[in-house]
Amino acid sequence: MKLPNRDRINQEQIIEKLTTYALNFQHTDGKHKARLFNAKLGITLNNKEKLIKAIFNAVNTESVSYTTTSKYGYKYVIDFIMETEVGRSKIRSAWIITFKEDYPRLTSIYPIQ
Repeated sequence: MKLPNRDRINQEQIIEKLTTYALNFQHTDGKHKARLFNAKLGITLNNKEKLIKAIFNAVNTESVSYTTTSKYGYKYVIDFIMETEVGRSKIRSAWIITFKEDYPRLTSIYPIQ
């Protein structure tokens, strides 16, 4: 199964999530993810476009690894492999389609291997 309504993903929401959280060395929780992205793949805010491209490629080619339902909506996880000139890593991306919306939002992303 592919991520539902993936054609409605808002690229600006992804950029905001990466900028304010997953690639932000100043964010309380995100700084750990930022360190991993930098160490494993050389990905930082300066070259986030590589990660954005990989995210969109993954949602269009990879199947959802698993789904759950919460009080907020339907949650989906997509794992994919990303390779850069620095290294190769499996990436976990988490998504939600809330009960009030019909489009996926990126909730978390980080290297897992």
